[in-house]
Amino acid sequence: RRSPIFGMSGTDPEELEKWVYALSDIRKALANKQETEQGRTDVEYGLYPIAFLKNLTHAERARRTFLDSGTENDLMEYQAALHDTLDAYTLDARAFSQSFNRNVSGKFPFVLQGGKVTKQSVLEALEKASERVDIIRATLSKREACFEGTYAECRAKDISLPEIGAVEYKSFPASSVELVNEVISIIESAIPKGVPVRESTLIALYNSSCLSGFPEPHYFVLRESSTKNRSDHARGAPLWFVGDLLSYPTEKLAQRGDNPLDVVALFRGSGVDFAYFGPTGFYLCPSIGADISRAYATRAVYSLMQVRTISPATQEFALDENRARTNIKELLINPSDAEIEIALMFSNLGAGFETLVEEMVGLQQSALDQERAGIATDLSAEWNFLARSGFASLFLLHHKTMSEPPISVFTDSNANARVPVVRWSELRAVMNKDDIIDDLKVFLEMHLDPENMTAVPH
Repeated sequence: RRSPIFGMSGTDPEELEKWVYALSDIRKALANKQETEQGRTDVEYGLYPIAFLKNLTHAERARRTFLDSGTENDLMEYQAALHDTLDAYTLDARAFSQSFNRNVSGKFPFVLQGGKVTKQSVLEALEKASERVDIIRATLSKREACFEGTYAECRAKDISLPEIGAVEYKSFPASSVELVNEVISIIESAIPKGVPVRESTLIALYNSSCLSGFPEPHYFVLRESSTKNRSDHARGAPLWFVGDLLSYPTEKLAQRGDNPLDVVALFRGSGVDFAYFGPTGFYLCPSIGADISRAYATRAVYSLMQVRTISPATQEFALDENRARTNIKELLINPSDAEIEIALMFSNLGAGFETLVEEMVGLQQSALDQERAGIATDLSAEWNFLARSGFASLFLLHHKTMSEPPISVFTDSNANARVPVVRWSELRAVMNKDDIIDDLKVFLEMHLDPENMTAVPH
């Protein structure tokens, strides 16, 4: 309960299973778009870790069943599920690595906000992940021996309460409140008609995995998981940064030769001067799963306090991560099982994982929709492995089980290597708000509703 291997507290196994099967269907559809037999094979069997994700879902169900029953049979089922999960991880990581190596060639280095990603850095990260799985397998064997009575294999840290770091709370600056409200209004104005705006929660995180170097707190909108109907694919990231509106100046980016963003030409052809930069995307922020889990954990603490009629904060502009951490840390003095599960959302970073899989389904469904709408779209095996694999997120490199010590896909974090991003907080002094709304609208139509775009770029 207190230190589970691949524990996914805060993830809904039913929703996760639904989106894993949807992702499997998407993978087959993308495989059918490849021009070579090798490309089709690599995409269908290497692009996404479907076997690992299915076994992970089963293991989380088995964990919860065992916690409820405490029976020896359910313990054995849980242990077997963990072994299957680790085996599937190894096989899927090998398949992805081999397929990635065959298909990705000259479009590296990939210059992102966190630094540079190279072909070699990706392959090295996958190799480290496979080595980590061997260590985890040994840990699992020691835990099993402990359960069977070999007490020399028992470790105190395996039953220790989750560690929750807390940072001193700071009030929200009035200037940032004003900017956040303006950014949200711009996004709402640009969202295409007919695309539902799902219920959302404004959350303030600190030291975001995706926004190193940006002023704190980092404000996000946590969007609800979409749906009960599997055909109703999600559109857009589950976690949207709204502390500022970030954009690529398309003219400057088109002049750079070190970034494979072919869509820049499409935006410029539609008269877009500033293309939206979503810092929480898979290939822009490989560790986005950590921020999503922290956001889910923050909301869970506030919900717990509300149920208990205890107010965790006097300032309600946004749910505050640090205040939530302080509250749950205090509750761990004598915790209930539910409180331990929330604490694991902060420490293990496995919460909301179903929304990551859902987002990948939506991302690739949009790519297929763009092609159907006549928009020039790269569905090649190389581009999928390069920019649409989400491998760091789907292989859970951000999860505590895999991240001690952290596995990075970056070769460096040199700020000078970052993409040329501008902020609305700087632009608004010289740019009309309606113009940035028009630019954002083109981006959102292309990604959220491509078949109904008012101006189709080619």
